[in-house]
Formats: sequence, C-alpha cells, structure tokens
Amino acid sequence: GRARDQAAELEHLRESRRRTGRLVNEAEEHNRSDQSRQEQIDFDVDAERQLHVDLKKELTLLRDELNKIGHEAEAKIGSANIRIVALRDERNEFAEQTKHRVHANRRLRIERDELKTKKAALTDEKEALMKSLEELDQTCNIA
Repeated sequence: GRARDQAAELEHLRESRRRTGRLVNEAEEHNRSDQSRQEQIDFDVDAERQLHVDLKKELTLLRDELNKIGHEAEAKIGSANIRIVALRDERNEFAEQTKHRVHANRRLRIERDELKTKKAALTDEKEALMKSLEELDQTCNIA
C-alpha cells in the first residue's frame, strides 16, 4: 500500500511538474510575446514621433513658402495697381487729345469748305475778269 501510494503521489507530482513546466513555458512564451509587442509598440511610437517631427518641419517650410508667395503676390498686385492707374491716366489723356483733335479736325473741315467756296468764287471772278479783259482787248484792237 504505501509504495503504491508513494508511486501514485510520485506520478501525481510528476504530472504536476509537467503542468507547471507547461504553464511556465506558456508564461515565458506569453512574456516573450508581450515583450515583442512592447518592442513593436515602442518602435511604432518612435516612428510616429519622428513622423511628427518631420511633418512639423515640413509644415514650417510650407508656411514659410506660403508667406513668401503671399508677399510676392502682394508686391505684384501693388505693381499691377500702379500700372492700372498709369494706364487709366494715359487713356484719359488720349481721350482728351482725341476730343481736341476731333474738334480741331471739324474746324479745319469747316475752314477747308469755306476756302473751297472762296476759291470757287475767286475762280469765277477771275474768269469774269479775263472775259472782260478779252472783250476790252478786242474793243481796243477794233478801234
């Protein structure tokens, strides 16, 4: 009896040791798995931190570029506005000159028409004088 009880207890202890060994192996595996997961999490966190730093740098560069482009655009708009004002002034000046030229041309046409009328009258008067001179010449030759 006693040897059997001891053998049974020995078998029970061996089985308990096997279960404990399995549990220890599982715990170690679980621990390695947790450690591996923690390493992956740490790696991912470091990668996200680096990405954050890189994105902040890129954001700063983009903001600087945007400010530079904004200043250039403002300068170009200012120059364009100055040019627009100058072009409007030129346009107004040309409009005024055109108005004066139209008026001057109208006066010149009127004066030209008056001169043509005077020329026609003088031509008629000349022809009448030439005719009178011819008649006078003929009268003198007859006498």
